[in-house]
Amino acid sequence: LLRSGLDGITNNFDHITPVKKNLFKMSDAERKRLGIKNLPESLHEAIENFSNSALMKEVVGEELFSKLLEAKQREWDEYKMRITAWELDKYLPII
Repeated sequence: LLRSGLDGITNNFDHITPVKKNLFKMSDAERKRLGIKNLPESLHEAIENFSNSALMKEVVGEELFSKLLEAKQREWDEYKMRITAWELDKYLPII
């Protein structure tokens, strides 16, 4: 966390102004206008973001970086094979 903050300072990254409004009540357009980005919506998206982060690779080291990616990819692969309660509720009645 400290390393990423220092990276932002070193590279003069823009920061957003703190927002005291309920983000869940804002429209996508309003959040975008304020420069608020969404967090990854799935483990798959988080893995993609992590795998493309040179900073994370530098911070945790190449070996741990690779091990984390492998572990999370296995977790995602296992998750994809599961049938969720939502899927059962949604699709089982129409079969």
